[in-house]
Amino acid sequence: MWEYRRRPEVSEWLGWIPADRADWDAEYPGRHGINVAIELDGRVIGDVMIRIGDGWGQREVKDLATGVEAELGWTLHPDFQGRGYASEAVRAVIGLCFTQLGLRREAYNVKESLHGTRGWIDGVAYALLAEEWPTPTSPAA
Repeated sequence: MWEYRRRPEVSEWLGWIPADRADWDAEYPGRHGINVAIELDGRVIGDVMIRIGDGWGQREVKDLATGVEAELGWTLHPDFQGRGYASEAVRAVIGLCFTQLGLRREAYNVKESLHGTRGWIDGVAYALLAEEWPTPTSPAA
């Protein structure tokens, strides 16, 4: 992951830029939840982050909102972008979150709102609910 995340054209969009490999090794493991590697021919070419957290809930149902949603983020080595690898990986991870982890909501931030160098841009986010995700037997699958 360090190989592609340290590149300026990638790290600009990650919310923090490690000073060097030692900084990366010290900080990265504690910054995110679960990272799923995207591999091609035995080489890690990207990753998908799953950060599980609590959803919003009124006081009476707050317990039902505990650990039911995740923020997803993905990073891909620039040499492999534009070929559908990230799309395939994110679809698989969303399916995993809804079917295996039992989550009910996934949220994402649009890339253009994540940079650290281009001045103020309003944040843009979107989300997907489990009931909106097509199952293998649904007509949309």
